[in-house]
Amino acid sequence: MDSKILVPHVILLCILAWLHPRDARGHAVEGSNLQLLAELSEEQLIFDISAETSLVPPLDTIRFGAASFPTADEIKDSLVRYFAEHCPVLIDGIVVTPVLEDIQFEPMENQVNLGAVSNFVMAYFLLHYPVKTKPKTVDITWDIFLPDHVNEIVPDTPDPTGHTPQTVDSIFFTYGDLDLMTLTPEEPNYIWHTPDPILSVDAQRRLELASDAAATREPREFSLAWPLASLLLLGALLTGWKRRLPLALGCTIASLAVAAAYRPLTIHLKPPAESLTESEAMQRFQDLHQNIYRAFDYDTDEAIYDTLAQSVSGDLLDEIYRNVYTSLVMKDEGGAVCRVKRLEYLDCQPAPLDPDQSGFAFDTHWRVHGLVQHWGHTHERVNEYQARYQLSQTNGLWMIAAVDISQEKRLNLREIENAK
Repeated sequence: MDSKILVPHVILLCILAWLHPRDARGHAVEGSNLQLLAELSEEQLIFDISAETSLVPPLDTIRFGAASFPTADEIKDSLVRYFAEHCPVLIDGIVVTPVLEDIQFEPMENQVNLGAVSNFVMAYFLLHYPVKTKPKTVDITWDIFLPDHVNEIVPDTPDPTGHTPQTVDSIFFTYGDLDLMTLTPEEPNYIWHTPDPILSVDAQRRLELASDAAATREPREFSLAWPLASLLLLGALLTGWKRRLPLALGCTIASLAVAAAYRPLTIHLKPPAESLTESEAMQRFQDLHQNIYRAFDYDTDEAIYDTLAQSVSGDLLDEIYRNVYTSLVMKDEGGAVCRVKRLEYLDCQPAPLDPDQSGFAFDTHWRVHGLVQHWGHTHERVNEYQARYQLSQTNGLWMIAAVDISQEKRLNLREIENAK
């Protein structure tokens, strides 16, 4: 088989074996022999497909023992026509026709297929969909599934992940990130949207403007020496203008003496601190709060701490790092780290402060939506929290100064879906 096809599919099978959730494997069909890998770049969307030929109608006449297999040129029209009609792809709302890039066939002798050992033929092919600009949405409909009788060869017990025996193993790569596509006969559609960053562009700009404004309000030092010396020198000039030369000379010498004597003497002028209304303070808090989670997109402790330092005061840095990092590490899943995809605020209300405290406090109820990836597991994870945060000024900049977490729990994804 051509390495152009073989290598991607070996990688695909390894990835799917690595990513497929452990719970779902109990409901997967041994030898399902139908996988899809989609990859989106700024130039194209690629479908990398491996399928037993009987599952794909344009290929279902290709059988084990055939003297030869059709070439890409011979099969491309029927295959492209089938995918355009039965597996349509819309990019930014426009239907895009695929192009068959390559196809290879491999006879499989005495291999497992749909739960039984048999002889069959695997097809490995690449379809690409041209993309003119970086898309905002990709809408995929899939219509190639295992036959109905596979439901009879797997357990009848409910699958906590929501998978069925006919679920197509599929992943979606986008610009270095990945997502799961759960494609079933009941729900054959997957829609990808350009993900909103944890910290939006507007929120990032607001924090930058606040930081720049705080820098202009830093205390300024002014020396008293030269202003005093200038007054004496002015006196010397005035007296010299009136021909009182001895007095003018004395004032000049005195001005130089004052400049030298008072050179260390300075005064500090501090502009008024930034004031916020309650609604402005809530917006500032949420921007800072989102920036905390954005910090954990970085790979090194130094980069994480540098980003955290933009949101929390120095005394709180280590505590926030430990709390958030611990919440993202799945101890019961071999230490896998949950990658945060988005924050969902359920409630955020002003809270009272103690009389000796200044600033603002907010009782916050939020969810952290993430994706856990590690050996044998890739699935969504949602944690829910309640906490009280305090916002106060540090060096003229509003920062998160204290946090008291009152609740932390993991949510069942199926319960979330049912509640919608």
